[in-house]
Amino acid sequence: MKYKTMLWAITVIASLGLNVATVLSANVFDALHGALSYVSPQALLGHGKSAQFNKVKLNNAQLKKQLKLKKHNMVQVKRISGRISKRVVKGVVRNTSSIMGEAVPYVGIGVMLAVTAADVYDGCQTVKDLNQMTALIDVNHQAVDEATVCGIEVPTVDDVKQQINQLLF
Repeated sequence: MKYKTMLWAITVIASLGLNVATVLSANVFDALHGALSYVSPQALLGHGKSAQFNKVKLNNAQLKKQLKLKKHNMVQVKRISGRISKRVVKGVVRNTSSIMGEAVPYVGIGVMLAVTAADVYDGCQTVKDLNQMTALIDVNHQAVDEATVCGIEVPTVDDVKQQINQLLF
């Protein structure tokens, strides 16, 4: 306890002495002014509790905004993922249920082409959904070229018949 009192007393006496010396001596004033001119007022005042609190408050607001955006993106990703899952189930059911129709001679060509056209459409929608979903997760995502899948044209029944005839006859 004595050390704290003694330290406090020395600090007060030194402060008062420096104050008096600054007022009475131009050399002391110039020396202090020169030393303190290198320190900006913001540097002296910017380290207070208020500045720290404001910095933390601003950081907290930014984090809340980022969290809100991430939550929104996750809802979108779940929605898109659900669409893709339903599309895959529908495609698998369509493909397995069309086997009998595809096996029928001559008529099977039409069934096969219809199922293939539906698969191409579903593939196109899936690529679009995956691009959208990945963009929500990664802003630097390079989208897959949708035209590669979406631009595929399924031949007509007549085209297939003509190609078969050329191969067989």
